[in-house]
Amino acid sequence: MNEILLFLGGIVALVLGAESLVRGASKLALSFGISPLVVGLTVVAFGTSAPETTVSVSAVLTGQTDIAVGNVVGSNIFNVLFILGVAALIVPLRVDAQVLRQEVPMMIAASALLLLFVLTTVLLLVCTQPPQTFNTTFTHRQVGQVLTQR
Repeated sequence: MNEILLFLGGIVALVLGAESLVRGASKLALSFGISPLVVGLTVVAFGTSAPETTVSVSAVLTGQTDIAVGNVVGSNIFNVLFILGVAALIVPLRVDAQVLRQEVPMMIAASALLLLFVLTTVLLLVCTQPPQTFNTTFTHRQVGQVLTQR
């Protein structure tokens, strides 16, 4: 019961904190004469990604690098598929031809690059296993640690 209350309290604090950050930063930027478009593309984007950044930094500092990698990948997948999908259900989205020519190929290239990194990591884990302990099952922690090593 206590965990549920803490969880709900955390959700409320997260929403209120994000709302406060976005509103305050937007008012500050507008008071300096920055256009609403720039505010929307930068300040608001930072405000909405601040929770993910906090979780990722906290995870890396505590040695849970797998959570940091999963948070980044999961957040991007959720934003692209769910948020964009719900928005398209509410109001049909008009997509400019320039977006299809420039943005979509970049997103596909970034996804392919991530896939290459993950496959390389798994191959690296397979190749570095001693023959007597070879096991094809790797934990998400092992993959996350290899992906975030410097």
